Amino acid sequence: MNFVKRMNSVLYYIEDNLDDEIKDDKIAILSANPKGMFQRIFTMVTDMTLSEYVRKRRLTQAAVDIQNTDAKIIDIAVKYGYNSADAFSAAFKSFHGVTPSDARVHDVELKSFYRIAFNPNLTITGITGGNNNMQYRTISLDETIYFYLRSDDMLHNALLDGKMNNLWRNAERANANSKGMLKEFENGERTLDEKEIVRYKNRSYETLDDEAKENIIKIAKIDISNLLNAMKPLEEEMLLYRTVWINHLQYDGLPLPHYDVNDIMEFKILSPTHIAPYRETKVTPEMMGGNAMYADWVNADVGRDFYRYEITVPKGGFALKLDEHEEYSQRWWEKGAVLLPPMKCRVKNLRDSDNEKCKGIIEFEYLERLADPV
Repeated sequence: MNFVKRMNSVLYYIEDNLDDEIKDDKIAILSANPKGMFQRIFTMVTDMTLSEYVRKRRLTQAAVDIQNTDAKIIDIAVKYGYNSADAFSAAFKSFHGVTPSDARVHDVELKSFYRIAFNPNLTITGITGGNNNMQYRTISLDETIYFYLRSDDMLHNALLDGKMNNLWRNAERANANSKGMLKEFENGERTLDEKEIVRYKNRSYETLDDEAKENIIKIAKIDISNLLNAMKPLEEEMLLYRTVWINHLQYDGLPLPHYDVNDIMEFKILSPTHIAPYRETKVTPEMMGGNAMYADWVNADVGRDFYRYEITVPKGGFALKLDEHEEYSQRWWEKGAVLLPPMKCRVKNLRDSDNEKCKGIIEFEYLERLADPV
């Protein structure tokens, strides 16, 4: 393992143990350096101490818990390493500008200090300008999944892939949806609860100017971070399928897949996959919970040319099983969706399909998760 990977392994360890004890000897093992050496390198690169970074990450996560769970504030304080409510309240107010009790109100603006990752040249991603904080409206995983289901994943992946024209095009589509939903609500044509109204208002804008673009990117980064943070190691190997529609590639100006066996590929996006081949045959309204409109929508893709990716993810590989989250299972009719992180894969095999619309099956072996991009 090279030096930068060792540095990032320490950051992964810290992130996984924000609600537990962070042990000096574990840091020393992961970094292959005495803790004092790691701390000096960390401070030199980030312009902050390691303890300051941990404190800011814990206070960021504590804010998420306060605003998105019913847990008692004292329990959250203990969870993130504070022995008394007074100490936690003082630290929380110093960082966020409000008390934990005030932060229970969802429209309170709080600070977020993003997790970081080291790049090969020892620059960092995830925060801007050393120890700067970013103001943000807390976005729960439920809200992220809510908008993931309206295809905001295309916006996320455009950002991850650096396709800014695609990002703004998808942002305009999402904005039209947000404003349309609010308009239908105002006209009495749609029912929205208070939480949904706030969500749509916060994701809409009048003009795609610099301020709107900054907010779009900020929200997208939080959404991406939520999805990445929710990913867990698999308890057993999984074979997952991804359908890549050729017309979608053409629309986005992307090349058709062309691989050779043993090619090593890096997928920088969040890859949507399923536990079975996806939308390769027509569905009936009964399969869609009796909803004929949804069946027609799904069947619009069936019959188009596509490639099938078959991705073998080993035990311990990271993934997000969307079915396990209530927001997804209550609002979506298709089961078996699994989201994969940015990852490195090896091409295991190439083969033909009996389906004439399938232009090739590409078998991938999941090798490792790439460093989180946000």
